Amino acid sequence: MFSVLIGALVSGQLSDRFGRKPVLIISLAGMGVFSLATVFSTTFLQFNILRAIVGIFTGALSAVFGVYLIENIPKHHRMWINTIVTWSPNFIIYPIIAYFCYDWRNLALFSFIISLITIVNLLCLHESPRWLIHHGRIEEARRVLGLIRHLNGKTCEKEAAEIEQMLRFEQEAFEAKLKKRKHYTFHHLVCTWKYFRWTITLCSGLIFVSLVNYGLLFNMEKLSGSLYWNNILFGVSSPPFRRVTSFLEMAFSRLYDGL
Repeated sequence: MFSVLIGALVSGQLSDRFGRKPVLIISLAGMGVFSLATVFSTTFLQFNILRAIVGIFTGALSAVFGVYLIENIPKHHRMWINTIVTWSPNFIIYPIIAYFCYDWRNLALFSFIISLITIVNLLCLHESPRWLIHHGRIEEARRVLGLIRHLNGKTCEKEAAEIEQMLRFEQEAFEAKLKKRKHYTFHHLVCTWKYFRWTITLCSGLIFVSLVNYGLLFNMEKLSGSLYWNNILFGVSSPPFRRVTSFLEMAFSRLYDGL
């Protein structure tokens, strides 16, 4: 988990500088290559070193993929995709795959194959339009947004005009920002008392939730019954609670805004 943390810390800065798509491709390639190398490990030390490296690329992928996803889907679809579609189905599918793989070497080989397939799919996708706009690559963003509208079957001229107006505004904002451009780092998360309180509150919540979540996952074999079925049940039970939590969060947000 420490190596996952390192990957997540580094990849955020890299994706802001070089783009979401290149970092995702490199992360997937690293996961695939070192998962394949794990198959041929002969000692426990080799296994741990290779899995730690896989963890770095996994952390990088996890951090950047969430941002790439949010920047490419409509606002009204973000809640249900992030709460229902992301992790929970994998907790159902992966134990089934692990059962048929039979041992960890076959499972690592399967991870390598899946990484290759995902890289091929990702090569067919576009860069995040939000990232392109933020870096002043307005023409590329215009082309990507046009492609998205075409794939979605959108032909509304009014909507196209609004997008064009937004792009012109962003172009002007980018040109103005160049004169006083500032590079943001992790330091800016705690540079003021307000940001410090926000960061500490968010991190504390994530730490406690992760302790409960991973405490269950890493001790699943101590529960009675099949390890595979326990993981599947964990995945099945997650979406309802995620959905309830999301609606509660939205309700409390509206209540807070009204105060």
